[in-house]
Amino acid sequence: MMNGILTAMPGSIRIMRKYSVLIGLLFVIILMSGCSMVRTKHNSESFSGSACRCMNVNGTVLGKLKDNTSIALYRAEGFDYESIIGKINEAHPDRMAKVSANQSFFSHCLPEGHYLLNIPESSYDFSFGSPIPAESTQGNLKVDVILQGGNSQNLFGAFSVERIS
Repeated sequence: MMNGILTAMPGSIRIMRKYSVLIGLLFVIILMSGCSMVRTKHNSESFSGSACRCMNVNGTVLGKLKDNTSIALYRAEGFDYESIIGKINEAHPDRMAKVSANQSFFSHCLPEGHYLLNIPESSYDFSFGSPIPAESTQGNLKVDVILQGGNSQNLFGAFSVERIS
């Protein structure tokens, strides 16, 4: 009888490992999305809603870029022209993102706040245009495009990640 139990255990352990890997993978996917399910009470009914701590932001670049161009992302302190140019000229970017061959970019898990995207003029190949994030929502957060512009050295886009009220 002991032999039957011992021979059945290795198969059970393999099944448990398989499910624990799947559960672990699901946990990682939930964490990567930046959202978690939250239970709330409202008028003695309970419902589930998605509460996001951060938001994935993607967008496109207007204009033709040279190969292997990266886009700089800064936390913004203000959206007036002087603040934007000052931040770009003085600060190191908070993040860099590669611009793909189809002129698109992606930045993973940005928390609530104001942001600047910048591409130096030297990265463009003949036609110029600002980086523009896509306006979208994810859970309880949304992306709002504030402005786009530039000067003879930089082309930029400004946006906010805001909580939906």
